[in-house]
Amino acid sequence: MLVTSYASSNIRILILRLLLDFSMNSRYTYVVTPDGQDHFMLKLSGQPINFKVQPDWCCNAKRCVQFNSIVFDRADWGEQKQVDMSFGNYGCCSYEITVVSGGYEWLFFKSTFVVYACDGNPGYDCTVRVFRDTAVINTKIFEMRQTIYLLLLLTLFISQCSSQRGFPEQFQATLNITSLQQYPLPTLGLQQLLYDYTNSRVRFDIKGWFMKQNETYMVQYKPKGAEADTPPSKGFTMFNFNPDYPDRTKNNCWYRTNPMKDAGPFPIEWYGDGLSLREVQRWFPLPSDLINKGEEWVPEIQGYAVRYDSPEMCDLKKSGIGLVPCLSYFEAPDRPVKSIEAHVGRTAYDYDEYLTTVYLSFTNGITPEAEHLFDLPNQWFAYCGNADTGFNVEPFRNFVVTPDGKDNLKLTLQAPPVHAPTDRVTIELKAQPNYFYNGTRCAEFSKVVFDKTNWQVPQQITMSFVDYGCCSYAITGNGGGYDWQYTISTVVVYACDGEAGVACKGKYTCEK
Repeated sequence: MLVTSYASSNIRILILRLLLDFSMNSRYTYVVTPDGQDHFMLKLSGQPINFKVQPDWCCNAKRCVQFNSIVFDRADWGEQKQVDMSFGNYGCCSYEITVVSGGYEWLFFKSTFVVYACDGNPGYDCTVRVFRDTAVINTKIFEMRQTIYLLLLLTLFISQCSSQRGFPEQFQATLNITSLQQYPLPTLGLQQLLYDYTNSRVRFDIKGWFMKQNETYMVQYKPKGAEADTPPSKGFTMFNFNPDYPDRTKNNCWYRTNPMKDAGPFPIEWYGDGLSLREVQRWFPLPSDLINKGEEWVPEIQGYAVRYDSPEMCDLKKSGIGLVPCLSYFEAPDRPVKSIEAHVGRTAYDYDEYLTTVYLSFTNGITPEAEHLFDLPNQWFAYCGNADTGFNVEPFRNFVVTPDGKDNLKLTLQAPPVHAPTDRVTIELKAQPNYFYNGTRCAEFSKVVFDKTNWQVPQQITMSFVDYGCCSYAITGNGGGYDWQYTISTVVVYACDGEAGVACKGKYTCEK
């Protein structure tokens, strides 16, 4: 529902219900749309009652809905009767149940409930915010007269009208993120976001910065299909489908476990050292000391929202923006609307940052229709490229082989092999001539094979002289998920006269 029942409200309502024999649905907010109704069950006694509009600062529209006519008498006052609400006009209305006869014309307590008349899902939530200045005021009051013998007690706790509610643990949204610095990262721009803190998963769809194609990122905790005793089975994994970069990929997808070096539209609190995503956390936790600045027009959504500013101010001198709140947050009664984060560039190499996130659309919860968007391919650990794969090379230097001497290096894998199609990784070094190192056959290499038992044990690769030259070799792996590399590891080998493993003697050239 649109309104969260807080603990203090629950206690208050419980006490009132203990005092009286009057009952209404446990819901205190309702949603009607032009295409759908909502309803509640009412149990009271006696004379007719009258539903009349009670204006307040956040729900001041009139005639949002129409009510069906119900009548209680002495014979059926203890029965529950259904009150149907049908769409009358766009708005946000607070209705008070008042008594006009039967000896209860004056009530010490008031019983009220809120109705949202909007476009959306009747009985559930609004998909488009209806602002109070768009409601058509109609002074005609719909009346229903009933008699009662009991005192009507129940009060609506509407704290959401005066203080920010923040972000729920699950939502779907369309974001547009802009910044002073237009970095080529998936942090910025228009994107679709599905956020599910409850189940530790996030999905966002963006347009890539490299080839400008649409791509999908997903983060999931212990994703379904992960191979037992592998890093994905123990923590968070990021997936990229239809990747914009690198353009050479395996079966159009890759995955990576922590640390994740790919930025997303995530709040800054998610990041640790070097933009390493650690885990899915609460979305944009709001400080408790934000200052209510009143309603403000938000041009991106063409409507009003309440603005909250942090007491801390940031002086963005480098960018020329000047003194602004370090955080500004905008919220409508039914959803977050916008946030602005300011960060001062402290050193000579730092820039001022002014990050604006607009929630162009916002839906509470993950709808059943959206569940399939978190689906993964069957056997994804074999199907998708494993971006965790890579090699650790010791020592970190160029290598020298001579007609009379050899050189060697020690190699370990960065991640264990997976069944794709085997759990054995055979290492090969392939020449990759370029402008600087244009040789093609400088050395031969001894063979090395890794499996799940020795992937972290350094294995020695011996290099022997073949022909004079200067060669760049790419380290490749066959099997175990190492057939595809997100980042290519290379070593440089000089084949020359001199001291093997140390240096070439005299002048030498990279050309034969």
